[in-house]
Amino acid sequence: MRSKYNTDHKRAIEASFIENRERSLSAKEVSMLSRVPLSSAYRILSSLERDGIITSVTSKSREKSYRYTDSICSKHMHIKCLNCGRIEHLDDALSKDIERAISQSGFSLSLTSTLSGICRECRS
Repeated sequence: MRSKYNTDHKRAIEASFIENRERSLSAKEVSMLSRVPLSSAYRILSSLERDGIITSVTSKSREKSYRYTDSICSKHMHIKCLNCGRIEHLDDALSKDIERAISQSGFSLSLTSTLSGICRECRS
C-alpha cells in the first residue's frame, strides 16, 4: 500500500530514481541528486521501499543502495556487477527458470530479486 504522504522531497527522490532507472543509487547519491537532506532521504527511501517503488541492494562493501522498480522490472530479475555496480535486466523466461530452480531448494525468490556477480568487462 502506498504511503498517503506525497511531499516535494518525496517527489524529488522518485524523480531521481526515474531519471537513473538503470543505476543503483546510495542514500548519499539520492540526497545529492534530489537536493534533499540526507536524514530526510533515509526516511523517504524507507517509505519508498515499503511501498515497492524501490528495492534495496547491498554491495560487497556492505553499502546499501537502491534501484527503481517499475512495472517492467516486476516481471524479471536483475544481475548486478559487484565491481562496477552495473545492473542488467535478465530475460523474463530466464528469471522464471531461475525462480523455479531455486524453489527446488526450498527457497522462494521474487521476480524482482537481484543476483550479483562480476560482469564481462570487469573480468577482462
